[in-house]
Amino acid sequence: MGACLFAIIALRVRFVNLRSHIRELNAEVKRYGFKAYVGGIADNSTFKLNNLLIAGYVDTTWLGFYSIASTMVSPMVSFSTSLSSSVYRSLARKDRIAGRVFLANAAFLVASAAFIAVCARPLIAIVLTEQFLPAVGLVYILLITAFFQGMYQPINAFLGAHGKGRELRTISLWVSLVNLCVAVLLIPRLGAYGAAIGSGFAKFCECAGNFYYYRRVTIQLQSDSQSSPS
Repeated sequence: MGACLFAIIALRVRFVNLRSHIRELNAEVKRYGFKAYVGGIADNSTFKLNNLLIAGYVDTTWLGFYSIASTMVSPMVSFSTSLSSSVYRSLARKDRIAGRVFLANAAFLVASAAFIAVCARPLIAIVLTEQFLPAVGLVYILLITAFFQGMYQPINAFLGAHGKGRELRTISLWVSLVNLCVAVLLIPRLGAYGAAIGSGFAKFCECAGNFYYYRRVTIQLQSDSQSSPS
C-alpha cells in the first residue's frame, strides 16, 4: 500500500472521469480479464501440484533436487516473459508478431539452454557439493520444459493484447487437465523424473495450443483488415 501511495504521488496521478473509467474496467473484466484469470489459476495450481506429489510419493530429498533444477532453468522463462512484456503495447496494434521477436526469443532460449546444460554439473558440485548431483538429470529434462514455456510467451502476450480471454482460458483449462493426468500417471512410477517429464509434455501442449490460436487469430485479423474500408 505504501508503494502504491508513493507511485500515485510521485507520478502525479489524476483521477479524472473516474466513473467512466470504472465502467470501462468492468467491461474489460467481463470480456477478457476474468476468463484469463480463471484459466491462469487452473494452469498454475495444477502445474505446481508436482511439488506436493513428489513429497508424497517419493520424499522431500527429491523434492529438494527438483526445486534446485527448477531454479536453475527459471532464467530462461524470465527472459521470454520480459521480452513479451516489452512489446506488449505494440502487439495490440499489429495483426501478427514480428519475426525478429520470435527469432530473438528462440535464439536466447537455445543459447541459455546450452549454457545451463554445460554449467549445471560443475556449478552444483562447487556450490552445493556432490551430494546434490542427482539434480543434474532433472535439469536436463526441465530445460525442455523451460524451452517450450519460453517459446509461447510472446504468443500469450499477443493473445492477451488482443483481448482473447476465452482462448487463453481454453488453453489453460486443457493444459490443467494434462497436468493432472501426467502427474497422476508418471510421478508414482518415476518420481521426480516423472514430474519433470510430465511438465515438459504439459508445456509442449500449452505451446501447441498457443500456436493454434495464434494462427486462428492472425487469419481473422488479416481478414478483418482486408474487408474493412480503406
